[in-house]
Formats: sequence, C-alpha cells, structure tokens
Amino acid sequence: MKAFKYTSEKQTKILTAFWIVLMLLCLCLIMYFDDGDYFLAWVIAMFFSLIILMVLSIPREVILSDKSLNIKCILDYTTIPYNTITSIRVISTKKPLFMPIFASFGFFGFFGYYLNLRNGEILNVYASRLHNLIEICNKYDEKYIVSVPLPQIEEFVGLVKDQIK
Repeated sequence: MKAFKYTSEKQTKILTAFWIVLMLLCLCLIMYFDDGDYFLAWVIAMFFSLIILMVLSIPREVILSDKSLNIKCILDYTTIPYNTITSIRVISTKKPLFMPIFASFGFFGFFGYYLNLRNGEILNVYASRLHNLIEICNKYDEKYIVSVPLPQIEEFVGLVKDQIK
C-alpha cells in the first residue's frame, strides 16, 4: 500500500483567501444594507454550512492498495477497483477547461463535479492544483481527475498501470 498526500500550492492558498474575503465582503454589505430582519442570519447560516461542507470534502490523500485506488477525503472515501480502470494518463495542459457544477473552485483545492468544456463530460475532480493532473477512466465511462505531488506523478501512473495489467 502506497499513499500520495495532497499538498496545497500558492495558487490554491490565494484562491482560498480570495473566497474567504469575498464571503466576508458580502456579509459586510448585507449587514450595512440590512434593515434588521432575519435575512442576515440566513445568509450567515448558509455561508457557514457551505464552508463546513467544503472543508469536510477536502481530499487528503490517494492510496494505492492491493485491489483498488482509494481517494481519502476528510468525510468521503472513494474507491476505484483496479479491475474497472480502463486507462490512466497525465493531463499536461496548463489550464484545463473545467467548469464547476457542484464543486469547490479553489476553496482549499479543486474537488467535486466539474463539466469538461471541451467535450461536455462530467468529471469527478479531486485535485489540489489545476496543472499536471491525472485522468483515470473506468469501464463505466466515469472519469476521475486527481493530483499527486509533482515529483511523484510518474511513479503514481506507473504503479497504477502495473496493477491494471
């Protein structure tokens, strides 16, 4: 069993700070223009609920076990058996064309469901950055996008290819 930990980059940290400042700015504007009803309480509750859901879904590591590839999040655990994986490849483009559907776009990483704007496919993304990603396809036409630390990309792809042969 081999584990590949997720690490945050400067871009992810900047985007996280941006989203937090944007939420705080929205709260300040609502507080300034609010006339004293319960709207502010609802907005605060929604922001905190959203933040808690995102924090609980942050990917922590990718684990290669004997029978499956496992993506471990704080609350979620995704298992992809090796016998269902049909292909694995490194996506080398600097800026993939992904649009978030139900996802975190830079708030502690990039994870959730994204729409691939090139071909209209739905992708399950578990990444800490948007470059040097790894695409894993299974026999059910599901696509998973993961990221591992840069020096370990070739090792990760090689280990998975050895398991699916």
